[in-house]
Amino acid sequence: MTQARLDLKRSPVPVKEMLPGIFAFPPNPDSFGGISYLIVSEGTTFMVDVPEFIDENLSFIEGKGKPR
Repeated sequence: MTQARLDLKRSPVPVKEMLPGIFAFPPNPDSFGGISYLIVSEGTTFMVDVPEFIDENLSFIEGKGKPR
């Protein structure tokens, strides 16, 4: 017997700029509510953890540059 996976549509919560160049993504339900951060400094972009894989987050990340 196979179990069907439910794909629930979630309302996107905007990314918040916590400090200049430090952006916090909403908690990711797939990683037990972990919060991911994008840090942009002097042309370098770092990603700490992985946000929820939705179009809004991908567009935001692409708009800030390719993370390392």
